[in-house]
Amino acid sequence: MRHRILFSHLIFALSGLAGLGYQIVWARQFSVGLGHEVPSVFAVIVAFFGGLAIGAWMLDGPIGRSRHPDRWYAALEFIIAGWALVTIALVPIVNDFASQRIGLDPSPIAHWTWAMVLPFVTLLPATVAMGATLPALERFVAAVRSRGRVVAGLYAANTLGAAVGVLMAAFLLLPNLGVMWSMITLAAMNLLCAAGILIVRPPGGPIEPPTITPIVDGIGRVRLGVTLFLTGALGIGYEVLGVRVMAQVLQNTVYSFACALSVYLIFTSLGAAIYHRHWREQPFRPLLTSLIIGLSSTCLLGIMVLARGPELHLMFQNAIGGGFTGAIIAEMIFAMLVFAAPSFFMGAIFSHLVEAAKHQGGGVGRAIGLNTFGGMAGPILFGIVLLPLTGARNAIALLALAYLFLIPERRPARLLPAVVPVVLLLLLPPHLVLVTTAPDGRVLEYREGLLGAVAIVEDANRNRALKVNNHFDMGSTVSLFLEQRLAHLPLFLHPDPERALFLGVGTGITMGAASIEPHIELTGVELVPEIIDVMHWFDPANAGVQNAPHATIHAADARRYVRASTHEYDVIVADLYHPARDGAGSLYTTEHFRAIRDRLAPEGIFCQWLPVYQLDEKMLRVIIRTFLDVYPDGFAIMASYNAETPCLGLIGSRSAVTFDSTWFERRVVERDLIEPLQQRRQALYTPFALFGTVIGDADGLRRYAGEGPRNTDQFPIVIHGAPRYAYAPQRAPHEQMRVLLERTDGSIASLFPDRDADEVRFTERLSAVHEARDLYLRGEAHRVENRPIDALALYIESAAVSSDFETSYAMALRVATDLARAGDEEIARTAFRALRDARPDRPEAEDRLRTLGQ
Repeated sequence: MRHRILFSHLIFALSGLAGLGYQIVWARQFSVGLGHEVPSVFAVIVAFFGGLAIGAWMLDGPIGRSRHPDRWYAALEFIIAGWALVTIALVPIVNDFASQRIGLDPSPIAHWTWAMVLPFVTLLPATVAMGATLPALERFVAAVRSRGRVVAGLYAANTLGAAVGVLMAAFLLLPNLGVMWSMITLAAMNLLCAAGILIVRPPGGPIEPPTITPIVDGIGRVRLGVTLFLTGALGIGYEVLGVRVMAQVLQNTVYSFACALSVYLIFTSLGAAIYHRHWREQPFRPLLTSLIIGLSSTCLLGIMVLARGPELHLMFQNAIGGGFTGAIIAEMIFAMLVFAAPSFFMGAIFSHLVEAAKHQGGGVGRAIGLNTFGGMAGPILFGIVLLPLTGARNAIALLALAYLFLIPERRPARLLPAVVPVVLLLLLPPHLVLVTTAPDGRVLEYREGLLGAVAIVEDANRNRALKVNNHFDMGSTVSLFLEQRLAHLPLFLHPDPERALFLGVGTGITMGAASIEPHIELTGVELVPEIIDVMHWFDPANAGVQNAPHATIHAADARRYVRASTHEYDVIVADLYHPARDGAGSLYTTEHFRAIRDRLAPEGIFCQWLPVYQLDEKMLRVIIRTFLDVYPDGFAIMASYNAETPCLGLIGSRSAVTFDSTWFERRVVERDLIEPLQQRRQALYTPFALFGTVIGDADGLRRYAGEGPRNTDQFPIVIHGAPRYAYAPQRAPHEQMRVLLERTDGSIASLFPDRDADEVRFTERLSAVHEARDLYLRGEAHRVENRPIDALALYIESAAVSSDFETSYAMALRVATDLARAGDEEIARTAFRALRDARPDRPEAEDRLRTLGQ
């Protein structure tokens, strides 16, 4: 008998592994169609929990009356496997339908309805079957064991398997197998569970139900049901709030979420296992009272841990060491501090309540259903209502206090330990605003929402920056020059733009820079609504674009917006997304690039900006390879000549784009844009300044990208690969650019096809500009490495190569002057002489020599 019981627990652990694996994969699948907006974030949670609750509730009676629970269980696992395989093809179809039905600007009711209903119905056959597996297996094991209290042990096994499933899906299945083969692998596990239970069933006839002994000191059925519902809501509420605050501490990648969720499940499993081993025969009321007080207290302690999150996490990172593995371990340890103790008590309380419900004759399934229905309500109550209204600190505190109202004991002596959470409440930190500022800096505004904690920070020089989740800088007035160029460069590569779409708005500085041509109709899409609310802090740097009559900003997911839109745009600019951020990888897929191509006007161009300083070479090549599949005539530009934070722009269009020597005159000079550019100090005053940013055409990019996999919705490489660089950078950004420039080799022939004499002379001068630019960037690399003399030599060499590339001459003057001030006058003299000889048309070097006395 013992081996049958053990094997049953192993089967249920495998079932839990598959179940949470499905949830991770389904969430990833639906996110690319429904987006990452608030309704969509809850869609899979509601669908999953809703189906579980319905299955547990509705099938509890039939399973309980059946004399063949093993057959029920096998059938349920077969249904899960079969429908999971169906969803491989079904979910993309539903995603397409969802984008059409939700539309561009849906009403809140319509958005919530479609986002909730479609995943719920799509997954319902599998989730209903999942919900009934615990009642079925509990019925089987209880009969085999001949003692009724087996819920906790099975729940512990299933939840531990679920924790493994989360880690396996995030770290192994999806990165290596993709969506389809991950689903097939998980379905095979369900089939093994079905076959296993039929093998392990005892010989003989039907299985008779065990005798159930009523609980002597229990509580009424209504109160027990309410307690089950509320503990489900409060438990998932704590998880949602904890993950939300931890996003300001951890890297907020797909692995961060997997670490947090797996810790939550592991210790929930441990709580159920300890209950099963040591507490299941304890009196109901005293035990429940002690567990609830412990849970309330540890939730409040979680606030204290979260308040010191940044320093604790940094301490763990320094103690463990660098590298991807060390970073993941540090995140796991911090998640344990927040989740371990509360989830331990949650696992024990759930087991205690479900066992009580069974022994009251209410049925295991209905008890599980009530708890799971509560789990559906928790994220909405705490994530949508209380988090923005009260802040994370107060929401968790209210949650912890709410647990105390569920205490069944009323005798003063038994309630004395409840003083502990009351005392802890008085010791709580005043807030959970985890925002790092510069010395003498301050936080101007802070807003908490489900999609991110948004902060406006200002330094001592009154420079302002937008931060999301304390990690992601979404723009600042310090980077005004760069952010404006992110708009000007792609706009000037179109002959006559009238409509422009900006995917990712942030501070609004980039979108506002397009106001240099006020006739252009601007549309912006920003995922986090709170960002739009705080854009006014960046006026006038963003030209007040949030209130401009020719501009419209939508709070929406970029992918969903593009798929739902029917408009055509002359220019589409995709912002500098943070590739490691959970969900950002889906913005670099073949499917998304195709959807953008469909929104381009006949002569329209698309610019995808890439932060090279946040990508390793492997991920950069994957993205370029994917881009070229959709835009085979694409080419690349650089936003500025910066070695520390280089930004690459991939330019694509419906058909090949070509230029000539008169393009800049027609596009910029004749439209009287030089003076506005000078006012903004944009240094785009000549055709060589504009086209000097070109790195290479499609042939050069293909040489760099080489052969290899593409980033697709079915095989999401970037979402799992980019975080590895965020955790452990392998190569300096300037080295990345050096390799890119070497392999593209400045190929521009296809962009300037005319070969008459004037055009040949122009392209020869442009090639010289590119050569000078590359020398300058090598010098910048030396400067970053604190080698100013080596940098100066390359600046001077660059200045000698091309008089059209002014940047190197200016930088050489600056470095040589700094050396002279530092006492290295002889080196400075030599540098000024070399500059004078390289650029005899410029008087500055000669003037510096006179100042130094030749």
